Amino acid sequence: MSNELLMAKGRLADCEKQISDAELKAENYMIALRELLDPYRDFADLELEKALLLLKDFRGLQLEVRELRTLGCRLKRDYNL
Repeated sequence: MSNELLMAKGRLADCEKQISDAELKAENYMIALRELLDPYRDFADLELEKALLLLKDFRGLQLEVRELRTLGCRLKRDYNL
């Protein structure tokens, strides 16, 4: 097996691990956002500043996962993995 193929397999495994970690982190973001945006609390008491900061981080995580998935698909296609 060539070094290039081994490196591609390692890179793919790394991408899959990063996606798995990001999905776990995303679940935590969703839980935190639900708590901050509790529909039963008074609108004036909602901590929207915290929710906005969390949402920005959450969006960054989403973009990162999309890039990782694209890279994984490209590696699978290019190296027949």
